[in-house]
Amino acid sequence: MNRQLQYKGYVGDVNYDPEGKYYYGQIQNVTAVVGYDGNNLQELEADFHTAVNDYIIWIS
Repeated sequence: MNRQLQYKGYVGDVNYDPEGKYYYGQIQNVTAVVGYDGNNLQELEADFHTAVNDYIIWIS
């Protein structure tokens, strides 16, 4: 899957674990490892938004 998520200027990757049957990813090009996950693409995107917002607060 070559899909990427974008939010507030941040980009995240999209991966799928067929054994666990869930989606996961990390925010790209940041100084920390910031991950997110979800049972479907809608949950993944919502958790990505939360992760970006939390990261912005953390770096402020």
